[in-house]
Amino acid sequence: DWVNAALLNFQKEKRLTPRPSLPRPLTAFLNTLLGFSLIAAALGNAFLASQPEKVDENYPTAAITWMKINQPQGPIFNSYNFGGYLLWALPEYPVFIDGRADLYGNKIIQEWMNITNGTPKGIELLNTYGINLILLEPHQELIYKLPPLEWKQVYGDDQIVIIQRTP
Repeated sequence: DWVNAALLNFQKEKRLTPRPSLPRPLTAFLNTLLGFSLIAAALGNAFLASQPEKVDENYPTAAITWMKINQPQGPIFNSYNFGGYLLWALPEYPVFIDGRADLYGNKIIQEWMNITNGTPKGIELLNTYGINLILLEPHQELIYKLPPLEWKQVYGDDQIVIIQRTP
């Protein structure tokens, strides 16, 4: 019975012992900082939403519109730079890669580089992954090294080129 009494006494002391906390001025400062951060994020999003020409300048919105209208068959091989935007704008098309390189690992990044550079191994990887659609910037080497009888450009502008595997 003395064990129960000791445990009850320990629990009682534990409850009565004040927990260490941050000083009130620091807590107030951190809460204020959090509030300002949330307001800044909301204003930033509102600003971008009110500036669609900025989105058009930085992301391949016209190509996305083409994709939504024509609905070409994937899977896609995409630009690293636009992967995050494609995830958001075309969720029905899984991306090959996006800006979260740490999630993909070195192997996928190396394969992405081989494909983008149009190396023989890279061209072979397109078949290995069953890629039917390529979305890359116009200056990428792969665009000029694809076998013309197997691939055709179906869309292009100064931001992105879409190349489709021929049936």
